[in-house]
Amino acid sequence: MKKLRVLFRILKEGLIGMMIGSFIEILGIALDSNPNVIHPKSAACYLIFTFFIGVLSEIFLIDSIEYYLEIIMHAVITYLLFYIYNVLSSGINAFKLSFFISYTITFIAIYIFAWIVVIIFWKKDTYQINNALNKRNKR
Repeated sequence: MKKLRVLFRILKEGLIGMMIGSFIEILGIALDSNPNVIHPKSAACYLIFTFFIGVLSEIFLIDSIEYYLEIIMHAVITYLLFYIYNVLSSGINAFKLSFFISYTITFIAIYIFAWIVVIIFWKKDTYQINNALNKRNKR
């Protein structure tokens, strides 16, 4: 039963990663002045990468690691996964300085945006939990 719970949690985190990644990808396409058609293989690869990034969020449940280190580890691993994805899916030279700089700036902006979205959801959830507790305690 415990293994099933762990698998369910991993699946849940992976699907949340895919949801956030898909939203960010669609937003990026909408804001792009010259959008490209996404090949189905690239889309599938993207979903797999975002699934693993969602699972990577399990790192935040490790109590023995400082929270800021968890964020740094998550950011670095996410950066590397998406860097690999972008190089593989677009055929760009991974060592081209202009690509590296452009990718890094874009990644930082998107990573910050994703954290803002996550924090908004956390605050909403916390507010709802606190309201439910307050209502229960008033009885």
